[in-house]
Amino acid sequence: MIAQHESLPEERASITHRFEIAEHEGYVTVGFYHDGRIGEVQIVMGNRMGEPLRALVDAVSASVSIAIQHGVPLDIFVDKFKFTRFEPAGFTGNKDVPNSSSILDYVFKWIENRFPGGKKSVDDWKLSGVEDSPQTKPAERPEKDQGE
Repeated sequence: MIAQHESLPEERASITHRFEIAEHEGYVTVGFYHDGRIGEVQIVMGNRMGEPLRALVDAVSASVSIAIQHGVPLDIFVDKFKFTRFEPAGFTGNKDVPNSSSILDYVFKWIENRFPGGKKSVDDWKLSGVEDSPQTKPAERPEKDQGE
């Protein structure tokens, strides 16, 4: 069986979360299909991180996104990357993930806690500015006022 690629919509809802692990700053952005399923995970680390580690984290996030878009369940990555160990590691300041053994450990524990079942909740739709429902279509361009 050949996996089918499901492309993300051109315009999509996403949530970006800033985090710190032992004073190293990073951001994880989770992008969604219109039905609320997670379709991409992007991890960006700050300038204090060495270039090789930043490149590796970028490669992992790209690989995870490609796999998700080909139907691999997100929980496989959560189970695989939780508790991985490499620097930076330490305290995070996040009450849901107070201590982390690596960047990947933090990100996938955060995803597991924030998006149970790999989907956005109704509250997440409101947070991201999508008020109607997960089925909301991209907004149409407003008509220009004739008086302009």
